[in-house]
Amino acid sequence: MPQLGDVEMRYNGQAYIWAKCEICGTERWSRRVKDNNGYANCRPCTARAPKNFKRGKDSPRWNGGAYKDRQGYIRVYMQPDNFFYPMANSNGYIPQHRLVMAKHLGRCMQRWECVHHKNGVKDDNRLGNLKLTTQGSHTIEHNKGYSDGYLKGYNEGKEKAFKDMRDAEIYLKAVET
Repeated sequence: MPQLGDVEMRYNGQAYIWAKCEICGTERWSRRVKDNNGYANCRPCTARAPKNFKRGKDSPRWNGGAYKDRQGYIRVYMQPDNFFYPMANSNGYIPQHRLVMAKHLGRCMQRWECVHHKNGVKDDNRLGNLKLTTQGSHTIEHNKGYSDGYLKGYNEGKEKAFKDMRDAEIYLKAVET
């Protein structure tokens, strides 16, 4: 009989661990790579586990109901009884920049209304950095910004890099002498 925490390599290259279910106490081989102190829930208990998981503020992973999505925007969780909840997606999250603008306006925003970040930083949601616009105006603003500002910023960055390189050369020559 294997001991709790014993690891065995199987034919398919997977590591199996002799583990004990935390809920019902049965011992069996579990296909887990990381040893969780010899405990891993069995399949029937795992199916029931979501009922036992802590959600929302009780969850150990709770960070105030905010997270950064893949596009770089901060999303904030809203309770269904909140005035701004109609702006939320199906999971109850609202982009923070839209929430800041809606609170400033004192009303929920319409779907066709768009919020533009003036400095282009998606997680800078200060009211002074946000501008209410429509989708068409927002697109024009971005295109204008890229044609005017991008090339200017690129050239300024290139000039700064050359200046830094020249300063480094002057410093190295001074150190060598």
